[in-house]
Amino acid sequence: MKGDLCMRKWYVPLFLLLVTAFVPFVKEARRVGQLEEVEKVKIYPHYSLEKIRQEFVWVKSVEQKWIIDDQREILLATSPKEYWQYLERNSMLEDAMHRFLASGWNTHSPEIESRLKSLTTLSPIQIINFNFEKRFGVKAMIATRPTGSYLDSRRNVPDVLGNRLALFLQGYLASIPIMFLVFCIKLQVRELIVWVELWRLIPASLLWPIALFIYPMDVKRKEQLRLAGQVVSYTTSAILGCFGFGATTPLKAQVQPQNGKAMSGEKSEKRGSFGYGVELYPVTTGIDNGKMISPWYFYKENLGKGFFLSGYGFVEIGDRKAQLFTNHATTISNSKWYGTMFVTEIGATPTGSFVQVSPRVNLVKVPGIGREIGHAMKSVVAGEVWRVRGPTTFREHYLSWVSREAPVFGGLTIATEGFMRFRVGTTATVGEPQILIRHKKLRRIDFVTEFWMINLDPTVRVGIQLHN
Repeated sequence: MKGDLCMRKWYVPLFLLLVTAFVPFVKEARRVGQLEEVEKVKIYPHYSLEKIRQEFVWVKSVEQKWIIDDQREILLATSPKEYWQYLERNSMLEDAMHRFLASGWNTHSPEIESRLKSLTTLSPIQIINFNFEKRFGVKAMIATRPTGSYLDSRRNVPDVLGNRLALFLQGYLASIPIMFLVFCIKLQVRELIVWVELWRLIPASLLWPIALFIYPMDVKRKEQLRLAGQVVSYTTSAILGCFGFGATTPLKAQVQPQNGKAMSGEKSEKRGSFGYGVELYPVTTGIDNGKMISPWYFYKENLGKGFFLSGYGFVEIGDRKAQLFTNHATTISNSKWYGTMFVTEIGATPTGSFVQVSPRVNLVKVPGIGREIGHAMKSVVAGEVWRVRGPTTFREHYLSWVSREAPVFGGLTIATEGFMRFRVGTTATVGEPQILIRHKKLRRIDFVTEFWMINLDPTVRVGIQLHN
């Protein structure tokens, strides 16, 4: 019962995130739909009220004459051309009534609405078409179809340029990490092992409209434990064979901020740690304003003999194509290097992909100054970044930080983390300082205020961060 209640609480922010991801698509679809309706109305015929009434009586009388019970004589016209005449007058009448209603509400609008509903609800056009084809044949019907008629012009409505497909794909892309979290929560509530399910979690997240109804219904913990044992056994054997070192030991990893996204967390595992989350900023203001969502992940692995491999990656998806950005970093470090590390960054922007390399040092681990800095900071990383290829600056000075949490009141704490990239030359300096507010009872939710800096011009983003 407690697990079900926890899952229901989590569904509220996740549902809001899912809805927000598709808001740009819904707005664009509504805008394009309205413009398409305007273009259609332009070619609709203009009928007076009296003509609408006359045409309505004619159409209904023809339909009444042509829809006769099969046991009686079928009173059809003598030529298939009369079907096309009926269809054209029926279509023109329907469109004329649409135009009448679109011109504004008046005392006759209820009458026109009623006639339009009567004309279009359970329309017998298909039955009449079948009867004509039965009597005259399909070839005769096609041969007598008129060209250059209103039926043709009705199909030639100008296309309205829109961005619906791109925005839908953008929304669907943003929904994938959200649904990944949903499936993780469902697994945790059922006391299943999350990491063992990664091989099914990823395709389930990609195909979540289908997987939502079928996953993880048949997953059993007993089978998970058997699979986990096999994976650990094979992996351990492979590592021992490649690196030649002894049994694994518990690792308590402190993840350092990298690549402009800061995060910290501690996990006790045999060989390493893994985390994931998503940031959502529905409220923004400044020179680069616009709603934004940013899923991210990090990991850290103990390679043995003091070596560690860690990584961090994220995708930023905003209202505009220019705000799309992704970066994935891999870091090599050693416990005896006093905080020194080597980082490789691979990412992409709308202008192209890039590769960068960077030597860095965590000042908290430097003898002498590290102890003083460590009183207030979990990490302070500084270094140089050099471009290998891509549309990035050739050199920049890098600084990132994660502060310790300071208690405020009522279980609330406040902390700051972020990064700055000081570019050499005329390219603008950029950075993302963040202020995070947490509550001890909301272990998986942070309230974030981010300051996206371009030189001294900030864009303020207010939102939340969900994480494991």
